[in-house]
Amino acid sequence: MAIEEKIYGEEYFKTTVLYNNMGLAYHASGIYEEALKYHRKALVARKKFLGEKHSATANSYNNIGEIYLKLKNIVTH
Repeated sequence: MAIEEKIYGEEYFKTTVLYNNMGLAYHASGIYEEALKYHRKALVARKKFLGEKHSATANSYNNIGEIYLKLKNIVTH
């Protein structure tokens, strides 16, 4: 990922896919704070690169929402 960021920058579409995938991997591992960090990075870059109404941007919002639900369930149980 560091190579992609260096070559293309944080707002390149492939970089946003990497951020999203890192978020998914951390989410699957139960490391929600790290997952949230990467999903937020993906969201910021996708909004800039693809716009607010793109399906990938919506997917980032969804992923962030899922993390917040997981965190809420941890706190309330």
